[in-house]
Amino acid sequence: MSEYNSRQERRKMKNPKEKGKKKKGKKGTFKKILLSLVVLFLIGIAVGGITAIAYINNAPELDPDSLANPQSSVILDRDDEEVQTLAGSKSREVAKIDEIPDVVKNAFISVEDTRFYKHFGIDPRRIGGAVLANFKNGFGAEGASTITQQVIKNSLLTSEKSLERKVQEAYLSIKLEQQYTKDQILEMYVNKIYFGNGAWGVVDAAETYFDKNITEDELTPGEAALLAGLPQRPTAYDPFDHPEVAEERRNTVLSLMKKQGVITAEEAKKYSAIKVSDMVVQSNKDKTGEQYKVFIDRVVKELQERKDISEKDIYSGGLTIHTTLDTNA
Repeated sequence: MSEYNSRQERRKMKNPKEKGKKKKGKKGTFKKILLSLVVLFLIGIAVGGITAIAYINNAPELDPDSLANPQSSVILDRDDEEVQTLAGSKSREVAKIDEIPDVVKNAFISVEDTRFYKHFGIDPRRIGGAVLANFKNGFGAEGASTITQQVIKNSLLTSEKSLERKVQEAYLSIKLEQQYTKDQILEMYVNKIYFGNGAWGVVDAAETYFDKNITEDELTPGEAALLAGLPQRPTAYDPFDHPEVAEERRNTVLSLMKKQGVITAEEAKKYSAIKVSDMVVQSNKDKTGEQYKVFIDRVVKELQERKDISEKDIYSGGLTIHTTLDTNA
């Protein structure tokens, strides 16, 4: 046994630098791995930068006509002939930003983009804030895109969910803020979004739901909150067909308005207690006058059931919708 132990000791004594070599080998391997990761990271940044530049170079120009008018979707019949747009046949009215009541402007800012007057087109803080707001106030309380980004998306870009579109959206949003004032951007937004029931823009929406001229008649905080809550899901929040859901959405907006100091706690409580069915003018429901209404309603319903298209995209994503409609029949 003692002879065996002696041999083991001699083996250990034979090469005393062996452990040192192993340590150096491990350190060398670690350095190589670290260096490789750094190189890959730098290559990734370079490739990403080149890709981003390519995306930006392919971005559309800021066309004033496209910015001013809604990018409504087009419905085609079975022969690929245009039947109508989802904007309907109703003429669209617009209002200057100084003609729109402050309570209406503040309602939209409260629910869509609380830091609208502080960011430069995109808001890095907004993503985290949106997650928190949706957790506290329910899904849909606040979106991740700024008002500026929504104007760009609904005016110039497709509804495609891709990295290229996101890069272009961010780039064009910054560019838009450099060329237009905040009030001009807000004016574009409220005049071109879809509110349901054939109402495009805040002027048509006030007339459709309350029979009021937004530039002359005073809207209550409750009415402003109802309007501000509609564009996210105009069909689901339709106050004519789904008054209870619309009421819940309106109250969410009122809560956000109170949080932002736009209205007092007493006002929020007062207008939250009013039934939506008592606010809207029911006789206005069937005034849209759309041709082929039953068929088109069915088309819209099928689109809403798809997972890859949001309701906003259906009305303001500039989609081309092919159908089996036979206008002769």
